[in-house]
Amino acid sequence: MAADSVDTPFRITIPSGTSTFTIKIPNHHLGSNRQFYFQHLNLAPDFFSLEAEKLKLDTDPDLDQIVESSVQVKINHVDPKTAYAPTYQNASATTKTIDFMDKINDHFELNKPEHCYTTPFFIDWIDESMHEEREPKKYVPMLAQTYYSEAFYEALHGNRLPNSVQELDGVNNYLPPIGTSMSEAAFNARIRLRIWMAPYTKAIFSSNTPYVTELGFTLEQFGEAQKQQYHIVNDKAHWMPVAIATKAPKTTITKTDGRITVSAVKPTIANKINKLSMVKRDWLDDAKLSVYLRELFNQVSRSMNTNFSLSYIAGEKKYQFYFPSSGNIEVLIVCQPELAIRLGFESGDTTIFKGMKANPQRDRYSIDDAQRKALALVYDTGPLVCTLDQVASNRTSGALDLFMAALYPNVSGILSMPQSVCSCASNAVHLNAITQSSAAHVPITFRLLRIYDDEKIADFSWKNDSYVYGTLQGICNKQQKKV
Repeated sequence: MAADSVDTPFRITIPSGTSTFTIKIPNHHLGSNRQFYFQHLNLAPDFFSLEAEKLKLDTDPDLDQIVESSVQVKINHVDPKTAYAPTYQNASATTKTIDFMDKINDHFELNKPEHCYTTPFFIDWIDESMHEEREPKKYVPMLAQTYYSEAFYEALHGNRLPNSVQELDGVNNYLPPIGTSMSEAAFNARIRLRIWMAPYTKAIFSSNTPYVTELGFTLEQFGEAQKQQYHIVNDKAHWMPVAIATKAPKTTITKTDGRITVSAVKPTIANKINKLSMVKRDWLDDAKLSVYLRELFNQVSRSMNTNFSLSYIAGEKKYQFYFPSSGNIEVLIVCQPELAIRLGFESGDTTIFKGMKANPQRDRYSIDDAQRKALALVYDTGPLVCTLDQVASNRTSGALDLFMAALYPNVSGILSMPQSVCSCASNAVHLNAITQSSAAHVPITFRLLRIYDDEKIADFSWKNDSYVYGTLQGICNKQQKKV
């Protein structure tokens, strides 16, 4: 390259339906003694960029833009009363409080329907003298001597709650110190029972005994009696202790006629609208999109205490939802159209439910497919002429007077200058600088023209995006083509 020559490499997108592109040339490159020509010029359909997106090779900033969508889950119970487990009936032989707790917990765990993520109801205990922010798993092992008069041993003192709720935040999975050698004064001052309930559940107690009279709860905590029954409701979207006893429990119970029925709060339950937000390159990636959605649905499944999930089957290139098989419950996934289509539900439906089948993901960005499309398109297009953009009303009139390059189809699926023409300055033109301007760059617009079979020339136009790339070189030359 001569010492007085300058290069301006470029890569510019041409939106569908347009035929011009603009190169920003440094102002100081333009001068009275310098002419410009295309050392290299290529035009390519945007199919290859799409393939690069899939392969994580494209660094286009547009792929880091945020894509947002929303999804909501609705649960329809055929009969809210039978949504969970059958009624617990206390056995008359159960007299120890700790056995009573275990039997209640075991009943709802063993009888929870397959569509339930967790048992809907259980009872645990807390030490009221501990600060409310201190979780039992932190203080119980530390205070084992106080509670059990012996060192803490996980196999003996742990694993007291149903398996499905042992990992819930704040639960006490340790042996209640009822009937141990803990001093009576310390026990009465510190130990309290708690009733926990799953999201959107209601517990109905047949009477206030033995829960109020012997487990330490108050009648107010159970609310006013409705048809001689007591109702406690958790209408929140998360597990919570709905009642914390105000007195220490008795070691044994004498009232054994208690029954507990747990049901859904109402026939239809909808969770809040969940926002799905990710960068575009992750949205286009099935593996990453499935991770986002799987985590979202796992959270919603737990919060609604209903088993449903999503997976991506890579071998079949298909998304698959797993819904409860029970006929007593219906799970509906309500999402925006773009998400439904992205998952393979292309019928226009925005509600996904059991029985619907997603279509396999298309090979949108297959290299072979992109190559075939590109070849068909460029050979159908034929030769193009690149000129300086004219401002005359008849843009093609005198186009060849400003001719700078000709592009021809090749087997790579692009239109490019022939090798024999590259580096030829015969079509160089003089470009004027912006005088008395502080602008760092001067925008110069070029136009692509298509030559049709009857040798007529008209503006180039594709129905898909394309891009031009190459090098515009400026050289000092005494023979100038004035523009």
